[in-house]
Amino acid sequence: MGDKPRVPCSLSMDGETRTASSVGATSATAETTSDSRLDANQLVLNPVSSKVRRIAVYETKTRFYLIGSNNTETMFRVLKIDRTEPHELIVIDDKIKYNQRQIRNLLTMIDSGNKQQPGRSYSKSTGLQKTASGFGLLGFVQFLAGYYMVLITKKTCAALIGGHAIYKVEDTTTIYIPQDSSRKHDSNEAKYGNGLLS
Repeated sequence: MGDKPRVPCSLSMDGETRTASSVGATSATAETTSDSRLDANQLVLNPVSSKVRRIAVYETKTRFYLIGSNNTETMFRVLKIDRTEPHELIVIDDKIKYNQRQIRNLLTMIDSGNKQQPGRSYSKSTGLQKTASGFGLLGFVQFLAGYYMVLITKKTCAALIGGHAIYKVEDTTTIYIPQDSSRKHDSNEAKYGNGLLS
């Protein structure tokens, strides 16, 4: 057996590491570089933080924004995913903890900055749009046409161990990351995607 494969996944909202039994699932977080930019070669398996309970996915033409929150939605973290490089996974963790007012202000600012302005033309709808929501980020997978993110959309509590809930993933969704304009259609792409979902 060689080295374990490095799985490109990320999301750790408070930087803590916990055992799988304390969070009910093991996902992957990223080893961050000095400028908080991550690539697929730096992402390794780690237990996900127990403080992240919900994730909302927003998109603009150039980025996805994953907004993670605790159960009471009083603490938020932001993960930014670049969409301009179809064959590179560029993930940025700003390492800031936001409150409700701060996260609303941030989303409003992003929305305003991405709306169509007089004299500028856009090929698709602009602004910030909510794409999906879920309970966790399983990770990223790359096929022929670029990267996809895999989001947990449905879970059930399967057991309690030492007072900690163990969850079973019931359903997931995959979201294509690069801009649609850069997508190359390949007949094998759907085959790989269907294999992942089956």
